Amino acid sequence: MEQALSPRQAYIRRLNTLINERAEVLAHCRELAANIDPLNSQFDVWNRNKPPSNAAIYSSVPANALETITNGIFTNASSPSNPWYRLTTQDPALAEQAEVREFIYLLEDTSRVVLKKSNVYNCLQQVDKDLVQFGFSALHLDADDETVIRGYVYPVGTYCLAANFRGQVSTIYRELTLTVEQMVEQFGIEAVSKSVRDQWNRRNYDAPIQIVHVIEPNRARILGARGLGGMAYKSCWLEKNGNDKQGLLRESGYAEMPTLCPRWSVRAGNVYGFGLGTIALPDIKSLHQASRDKLKLVGKITNPPLMGPPGLDRASQMPGAYNTLTSTTAGAKIEPLYMPHPNSLAEARAIERDLEIAVNRAFKADQWLSLQSKEGKAMTAREVAELAQEKLAQLGPAMERSQSELYGPLINLVLRHIFEAELVPEIPEVLQGQEYKIEFISGVAQAQKVGGAFGLDRVVEFATKIAALDPSAAQKINGAEMIDKYSEALGNDPSVIRNDEEMGEIVAAQAEAAEAERAGAAVVAGAGAVKDLAGANLEDPSALTAIASRFAGGQA
Repeated sequence: MEQALSPRQAYIRRLNTLINERAEVLAHCRELAANIDPLNSQFDVWNRNKPPSNAAIYSSVPANALETITNGIFTNASSPSNPWYRLTTQDPALAEQAEVREFIYLLEDTSRVVLKKSNVYNCLQQVDKDLVQFGFSALHLDADDETVIRGYVYPVGTYCLAANFRGQVSTIYRELTLTVEQMVEQFGIEAVSKSVRDQWNRRNYDAPIQIVHVIEPNRARILGARGLGGMAYKSCWLEKNGNDKQGLLRESGYAEMPTLCPRWSVRAGNVYGFGLGTIALPDIKSLHQASRDKLKLVGKITNPPLMGPPGLDRASQMPGAYNTLTSTTAGAKIEPLYMPHPNSLAEARAIERDLEIAVNRAFKADQWLSLQSKEGKAMTAREVAELAQEKLAQLGPAMERSQSELYGPLINLVLRHIFEAELVPEIPEVLQGQEYKIEFISGVAQAQKVGGAFGLDRVVEFATKIAALDPSAAQKINGAEMIDKYSEALGNDPSVIRNDEEMGEIVAAQAEAAEAERAGAAVVAGAGAVKDLAGANLEDPSALTAIASRFAGGQA
């Protein structure tokens, strides 16, 4: 009978399994890092101060393209300068209530303040870079005494992932190095192993210790239980080289997954994603080869291989050098053995330029570069906005995945920390048990929705033409609802459009005023009729007929 594994043995065994499953992914990530941006990764987990090698880099174009698209995504998807999300309720009627609207506004404003005061926006820039280059990233969000929340982006190469049946990342095993001093500061002297305590007592504070941090579903969860037993996810810190009785530093839990693991694009059944770096890699490697060949060509032109008689093999070729010739070397010359064709450098540069264009296109950086080049020209603000939306729309599929795997879960975690820190008043009774709805209103999100606004424009244009032929067809258009949908598609603030209740009150007031006006007109008409009757010759039949007609609303 197989002996049961201790918790520590189970963690280490699963870590080794996940490392083996990640092997090919990690090899591909190493290649991406070596050819694009070696600084954006950490593959030597246990030597965190080892500088990365850029030996394969001969052109800065790939790194610049990565930076361009990363900045474009961050600015237009989650910039702190502009609102990029909005909170509401799942029930539209509930969101119309004044008490609910006031609380939602307060909660939304508080969440924006918390995000700006924390380091989360700095983390999101790094996450965007990881997504584009490698296709996946890991952002851990935890409570912080000073800023409510604090984010930690784990370097690619330091963690392994696993997904649940639905394909959602639900497990992360991370390897890291902490010094003895960091461990005692974080976990306390009593929690660390004897070997770490011994180094602490010897004042060897900077000795590196290998650590594993695990976050995975709590399979022993008991719904409603307090503490770790009731948490949906469990967290464990352990020393990798400890023993079964020592080295479990801390065990705790989370109500929801605290580590967000978005992916740029992922194939069915895969855990790790792939990004634009994978698509651009063939062109990137060709570009580095072309740049390297061009440098060799320049070297042959400026410092070509030489030939000459035996007596001149030691002649100095330094500027201004004087060489004494003998009778055997008189008249002899040192000359190039081979000179490249005069057009070869231009041809090499043309090849390099074509590959640079291909790399920028693969990273979609050419779209942002073209947009920047046109901003200085005579273009209206509307033309610039429409061009920007056209570029943003091409990022749609990846951004939609980010909404479900990054931005949505991020806002939910922020709201949880806000409630736990009691930064907002008690939730109104009408909202108790209700789920919040997150609406994304960033430039990228609106670029996806703007097609709906264009569709409404076409419907109105077509209906106007039909109504000219058949006026009754205009009644098919629900104008008030179309205004709501059009404003929503453009991402406008809902407060600029009156809700149905306010609109109903205005319409009712207008109808009441119109009715009062009609009643007043009828009274005036009646008074005139009485006056006419008083002064009329009742023996004249035509006068009676005229008076009767006025009371009936007709004319004499």
